[in-house]
Amino acid sequence: MQFVYFAGCGDLVKIGITRTVYQRIKTLNTASPSPITLLAHMVGGEREEALLLRLGKREGLHVRGEWYRREGKLADLIATIAEREPFAARGIADQWWMDAVGIRPGRDVLPNNQWQRYAEAAGVL
Repeated sequence: MQFVYFAGCGDLVKIGITRTVYQRIKTLNTASPSPITLLAHMVGGEREEALLLRLGKREGLHVRGEWYRREGKLADLIATIAEREPFAARGIADQWWMDAVGIRPGRDVLPNNQWQRYAEAAGVL
């Protein structure tokens, strides 16, 4: 099982995927002069990570690589995910993605993660 993690360092956040969340944070700390902490994590893989990275860029938060400024919608998303356990948090991210690409809950149906098709059509992917 893979997880999407959000690692914080000051006002920056790194978005990545791993199978071992706490080991990944430990590894990141060995290569950083500043402390890196786990802000949140959720069940997810490469697709979820790629969409989060692209949406972060659309919000104008991209700094370098997988690092983004922790503010605005991204900060709100991380805070909301942090309040849930990793298996329940995926639905929160799905809602954020739907909002970002203009999908209307209750009017647009998204069976089996069809958000990806909507994201592609909206130019996010």
